[in-house]
Amino acid sequence: MILIDIELRGNVARLYYGPNSVKSSYHGDDWDDRPLNNCGMVYDEYVSGVIDIGFDMDHRILDPEQDWRYNGDVPYCKNDFKARTAPCAVLLPPEIAESDWDACYSRYMGTEKGVRIYYGEDMDVLVQNLERHGGVVLKKSRRK
Repeated sequence: MILIDIELRGNVARLYYGPNSVKSSYHGDDWDDRPLNNCGMVYDEYVSGVIDIGFDMDHRILDPEQDWRYNGDVPYCKNDFKARTAPCAVLLPPEIAESDWDACYSRYMGTEKGVRIYYGEDMDVLVQNLERHGGVVLKKSRRK
């Protein structure tokens, strides 16, 4: 199973996954549109299930849509995430999150600091990595 989309609400990430066989075929409405907020969620036909994983308030999950540097005009689309040219989110651990009060996605997306999350990642490996960095699985559900 691989990560095919993500939805963030505060410090909870909903990870949408699909079978490895959809590696290049999954998509959603307007995934080639910029700015990113024009892109829809992955089409349900590709989703095998979801995992909700939460982090305490000392962590911070950064995503491009909340990046103040982009001023509402995110230079990415979901096809960029699918092509792995940019992470879809970056998890900052407490030691970075507490010392950088205005941390933003564009500052950390290309660094080794934090955990970068990419579409196409193996779900078992991704979830283990996020748990190792303080994440707690809140819910798992299969759709197909």
